[in-house]
Amino acid sequence: MLKRWKKADSELEKNELTEVIFLNINGIASAMQSTG
Repeated sequence: MLKRWKKADSELEKNELTEVIFLNINGIASAMQSTG
């Protein structure tokens, strides 16, 4: 995912990938909190 973000040509594509990356990070953080 980060490789795609680094290679993104347009600002729109980079913004969309940034949002997806943040959602993934938040999902992982939420899962870690619920497992103790």
